[in-house]
Amino acid sequence: DSSDPESPPPAEASEHTCCPAVPEEKPEEEKSEPPIVFKRDPGVTQLMDSYAGKAKEMKEAIMETLNSRLGNENSPAGAAASSFEEEAARRLSLLKQVIQKNAIEAAQSSKPLEQTSTPPSSSSPVPRKEPCASRKSPSPIPERVRCEKSPSPAAAPPKCCTPPECVAARCEKKAPEPAATSDNASQARTPCCGMRRSPLRKMGAQEANCAAAAKRKGERAVENVLKILEPHETAEEKLGALFQHYLGFQEGTWQLQAAVQKAERQVRQLSREKEQLQSECNRALLAKSKLESLCRELQKQCRAVKDECLMRIRDEEEKRREVASKFQTTLLDITAVLEENQSRSLQLKEENTQLAQRLKALIDHYDVWEKNVDNVLQQKELQVQVTTTHLARAQAQLQQERQAFMAEKQMVLKQVSDSERKTAELVARESHLRQELSSHATKYEEFQGALTQSNQLFRTFKLDMEKMSKKIKKLEKETIQWKSRWEASNKALTEITAEKQSRDKELEAAQQRVGKLEKLCRALQLERNELSQKVKELAPTTATEETEATTTTANEVAEE
Repeated sequence: DSSDPESPPPAEASEHTCCPAVPEEKPEEEKSEPPIVFKRDPGVTQLMDSYAGKAKEMKEAIMETLNSRLGNENSPAGAAASSFEEEAARRLSLLKQVIQKNAIEAAQSSKPLEQTSTPPSSSSPVPRKEPCASRKSPSPIPERVRCEKSPSPAAAPPKCCTPPECVAARCEKKAPEPAATSDNASQARTPCCGMRRSPLRKMGAQEANCAAAAKRKGERAVENVLKILEPHETAEEKLGALFQHYLGFQEGTWQLQAAVQKAERQVRQLSREKEQLQSECNRALLAKSKLESLCRELQKQCRAVKDECLMRIRDEEEKRREVASKFQTTLLDITAVLEENQSRSLQLKEENTQLAQRLKALIDHYDVWEKNVDNVLQQKELQVQVTTTHLARAQAQLQQERQAFMAEKQMVLKQVSDSERKTAELVARESHLRQELSSHATKYEEFQGALTQSNQLFRTFKLDMEKMSKKIKKLEKETIQWKSRWEASNKALTEITAEKQSRDKELEAAQQRVGKLEKLCRALQLERNELSQKVKELAPTTATEETEATTTTANEVAEE
């Protein structure tokens, strides 16, 4: 803010921040002062423009990522995640509408202020702060009235009997104030020791001084009137002196009325400026609350998107683990079946070898027995029949065992073919799942990039929010300064109203005294006329001498 090119120089800023003093004016001519209109701070408008630009950039980046993701909807992975992306697009469109609405409202609120804010012209009177030695309160009273308020008690008569010519002469004798340059601008900005008193003590001292002054004025009123009338001999001269004194009082009241009207205009202007600053502060607070709510909503949406992505990743991981576990169990089952079939085939092979060995041994025994049975054939016919029957039974049993072995062999071959077909299907499914996993990984990487970009945008937005909070604090400080100025002007207005009431009371008392003196003058004139008529009737010869004597006596009576 300190490097802003449109910020005013420090001298002009001090003139606006110090308590304003009213320039000297003639009571006959009241200059119409133009209203002081404060320009809108360019930092606020620049900040709002930057917010609008950043919102547009954020919107374009989000829309690009959404379009790039929505372009992959034809793929099976894009079709699976279409509902999630549609929900994110809907939320982002709502956020875009809210940001655009806030920007339009801020622009509409700033337009009337920029139209009404015009820089003050160089010809308009700039309020200048007077030195603290010439005043103790920032009361907007002209210099002539202040001279009438504070006369020196030793060199001049009291205020109630001071003619306006003397007041003007004393005001002209005062040294002219130096022009407000850059050297004494700092001196004007620093208040003197008299301004640092507490307001309660100052008000108590002022009330005590006003009461004492009222008592002194009441006691000296008659003495001042008599002092004014002492150099005059005739009643007409005394009446003219009283009339001149009354005119001086009337001129003072007119000046006070003009000063009061001017102070009222300044108070109205300050109240309007205060309302304008308050409205600007309220708008800034509303914009801040809206931006905070938008930031919270964006954080909630980011958290929801992140949680949903994590949930989807966990689900895919669980599905992959389940498929791997099922494939492992099927492989284990197939290996167990193969091992069992191999063990059974080995067992059958051993049985066949044993039967073959037995059969061979039996044939050898039969050959030996046939050679030896020639002699005992008749005796061994029954044994031969038994052996033949045993042989037939063994052959039948062997044939049955062979048939069972062939059936089991066909079943095992069928199971092996089924298991091979299942393994081929599982391999194809595994390749398909690996492809889906790679597509999901690429999508997750894209989403991670978009999330990092949104985090960067959020950091920049947070920095802008901090700048806005600093600007709001600065505006709050300015409102506090304007409030203190308004309180000072209100205090000065109360002092002026109290002084006006006291002057009105003094004016009424003076008018009553003038009426009483007029009545006394009329009574004395009537008495003088009656005495002159009596003297003319009694002694016409010595009329001249006696009329002189009567005039002297009448003057003495009038003086008494």
